[in-house]
Amino acid sequence: MRRTLKCWHYSKIIQNRLVDKKAALDIMNLAREANKYFDRAEPWKSVKTDKERCSTSLHICLQTIYTLAELFEPMLPFTSQKIFKLLNASPVAWENCGKPNLQQGHQLNQPEILFQKIEDEVIEKLIAGMGKSAEEAAAPPEELIAYDEFMKVKLVVAKVVQAQKVKKSEKLLQLQLEVEGKQRQVIAGIAKHYEPENLIGKKVVIVGNLKPAKLMGLESNGMILAVEEEGGGMKILEISDKVKTGTRVR
Repeated sequence: MRRTLKCWHYSKIIQNRLVDKKAALDIMNLAREANKYFDRAEPWKSVKTDKERCSTSLHICLQTIYTLAELFEPMLPFTSQKIFKLLNASPVAWENCGKPNLQQGHQLNQPEILFQKIEDEVIEKLIAGMGKSAEEAAAPPEELIAYDEFMKVKLVVAKVVQAQKVKKSEKLLQLQLEVEGKQRQVIAGIAKHYEPENLIGKKVVIVGNLKPAKLMGLESNGMILAVEEEGGGMKILEISDKVKTGTRVR
């Protein structure tokens, strides 16, 4: 019995949806016929040659728009309310649909665009985001670079020879690095993750052609590569002691 009632319930839902779909198609057909009538009447021409004919055409079109708003109200309530507002009129009972509801001399409100045009670019973005999570859809597309662009970044191996904390800073370490027998200074934001003495002797990867920058009044000539660990820690990229300083990372 319960299964029979359940099947009957779903069949009624499907039946109602089919009826709603057919009703929407019938109303759209009425709208299409109204468009055809408007095109044939050409009120933009008759207003110059036959004002009475022009006013009759516009009167019929406005009455039809009123009827369409009434018919669409159960499916598109907000749109229908907007149409009624533009017509400066209120909805009527369904049995009066199709009857003249706008009297002669009726004053309309200021016309507005009913539906904003959606540009092709917006539609393409929406289609591209279908099937993705909210985070994926919101994320900007990954920017790809050419190999030649990547090779502009000079990643080289360097050895830490000196390290100390930067005064008045909780995050910065002042490092002296050796690269192919030459010394350079790098200021790194890893003080919360490494004690200075534990870095001495380590071989690391740095961006060797980064423009100099000043941090806490100290000049930094490069940047050490590091990755964030689970839990918020920071791990510098360490290189085997067998690799010479100055070796290019490719």
